[in-house]
Amino acid sequence: MSGYIQMSNQAIAKIASSAIWSSSEVIAIADHIKKRTDKHKFYKGITVQIEEGGKVSIFLPIITTLRTPLHLLAAQLQANIKHEVELYTNLKVEKVDVVISGIK
Repeated sequence: MSGYIQMSNQAIAKIASSAIWSSSEVIAIADHIKKRTDKHKFYKGITVQIEEGGKVSIFLPIITTLRTPLHLLAAQLQANIKHEVELYTNLKVEKVDVVISGIK
């Protein structure tokens, strides 16, 4: 079959966002405009870049609690996001940058 499949940055951001819903420690995403506390709108604060060859980079600025050590939380988020995005898109996730923008 001929043709192509194209995925928007927003679609990938929504997949990445859904991968962090299960984490109760992430209470908001801090984008340039405002702090987003509605988990269903987290995708609006996630930045996605798709490079040549389908390599994906994701930037995730979070506000979190201190229930889990921050390095463990960040590693868990990176693994979950990488897994979900690669599973649903068949694109290669090169990196997931997790920035702790605030702690409540």
